Amino acid sequence: MASFDGKTIAITGAASGIGLAVAKLLASRHAQLSLADMNKAGLEAALEFLPGDGHIVTQVDVRDSQEVNAWIQKTVSVFGKLDGAVNMAGVFTHGTCLRDETDNTWDFIMGVNARGVFNCLRAELNHIKSGGSIVSAASVDGQAGFANASVYCASKHAVIGMSRSAAKENENIRINCVAPGSVRTPMMEGEGMAEAVEAEVAQQVQKRPAEPHEIANVVAFLLSDEASFVTGAVYNVDGGWIYSTYLQDFNRPAPQAIQILVLFPSSKVRILTIPVTENMTVQSRLQQPVRVAILDCDYVVPKVAETWGPTYSSIFAHRLQAVNKTLGSDKVLQISAFDIIKDEYPDPNDFDAFLITGSIKGVYDEDPWVARLKTFIQEAYHNHQHVRLFGACFGHQIISEALLEKFGVMVEKDPKGYEVGIHKVALNPKFAAHFDHVLSLAEEDGLRMQFAHGDHVRFEASWPESWMSIGSTPHCSVQGIFQPGRVLTFQGHFEFNEEISMETIKYFYTPERGFAPEQTQAALDQIRGKDDSDEAAKILHAFFTESNDV
Repeated sequence: MASFDGKTIAITGAASGIGLAVAKLLASRHAQLSLADMNKAGLEAALEFLPGDGHIVTQVDVRDSQEVNAWIQKTVSVFGKLDGAVNMAGVFTHGTCLRDETDNTWDFIMGVNARGVFNCLRAELNHIKSGGSIVSAASVDGQAGFANASVYCASKHAVIGMSRSAAKENENIRINCVAPGSVRTPMMEGEGMAEAVEAEVAQQVQKRPAEPHEIANVVAFLLSDEASFVTGAVYNVDGGWIYSTYLQDFNRPAPQAIQILVLFPSSKVRILTIPVTENMTVQSRLQQPVRVAILDCDYVVPKVAETWGPTYSSIFAHRLQAVNKTLGSDKVLQISAFDIIKDEYPDPNDFDAFLITGSIKGVYDEDPWVARLKTFIQEAYHNHQHVRLFGACFGHQIISEALLEKFGVMVEKDPKGYEVGIHKVALNPKFAAHFDHVLSLAEEDGLRMQFAHGDHVRFEASWPESWMSIGSTPHCSVQGIFQPGRVLTFQGHFEFNEEISMETIKYFYTPERGFAPEQTQAALDQIRGKDDSDEAAKILHAFFTESNDV
């Protein structure tokens, strides 16, 4: 077992997961550590229980070259040298197919995983002593292509390419990669990851995820003098996944699928791949996909972004694809995302439905994009009869006012204050009747949803013909609006799970925003429990995919 006594090692991503496991192992072998992460509180917590004294921590965004350079310079200034480095900072988000990936997702994942490693390698190579060693986090995904993970795969291919190139450029500094498969870390145990991890584990030899310390052991070997003749290498620590998968590929029959080249009126081209299953009819195999445009009206809080990416679209897309699978539907959901704040708008001719997300902004705010979105909703509704509109929270409010303002609907600050946590929406029987065939509620007359809103839709007149409220809570009388075949909205957040709700509440319910600690705790207490988000997702799926005319 190699000792690191007297050696200075810099580690990114050290607040959790593999990076923290590496820090623990190297500290136990007497290394002096300079730890970096975006999560300052996590770094300080790690420092409390690491063996040895004198370790330092620095909050660093690896996407920022100035922060990385300053951190490495600080490391050398404090310890007088740099013997090795471990670049473990990385992110993974729930992806979608390449044709529907957003600029935000590309910038976020490539920014941390690829540019982050580039910034670190460059800074480290300018300070590391001769004979030093650098290990960067690649992945088995950096050696193959995987559906719905194109950006992540690209980022890890980039890490491998950079590391191998740098290894050829530096004769006396060893540069290698470690490539894990599924690892039991907070990132891989996030919402929606269980199914993907289970599928990957089923294909490997050892049939389980790795523990972080098992990856750390390989990193320590590559850093040590025991690996003195190893450079430019990629060490797979994947339980035999690469071996098993490549071996199976020789015997696996070619998947059967239909590929359709679709030309839209706007001259966009998309290739749709539709798997063929035994129970699919010829008609269903060739049916046109349901084309959904998600209009992002805000960015998620930083902690949620670590798992889901910077915008709400990936959360909604995951929920929609999950319910599509749960229902055993043969519908093909083709989901695209648009950043409304950056003035990205879909062409209504290219889509069957628009989904408008929540936002910290109010419909009454004077931000130019709010007025622009309101006009877009009106034009889409009146000029494109085939388009269906759905909105959640802010999306509910802006659709309601855009389409029903002339009948007396208005959005305002709720005089009762915030509605937060899980509450039961007493469903309008007339609304519920449209979706009886998909609903399986624990309480027949109620739909329990997560809430976090301070504005509400006020409407005190009679509903126009064909329009209705979906239901109410004691706090808010209009919990959504519905016009069969055209419009559906929820005031609640069916797309949120408990973790997303908790992190969002902790971010916004602060003393700086006027909330006392006891109010924040009360809000957190209210979001724990069972909700009917899956049932709400079934309603939306039926609204998007089924014929439900006025």
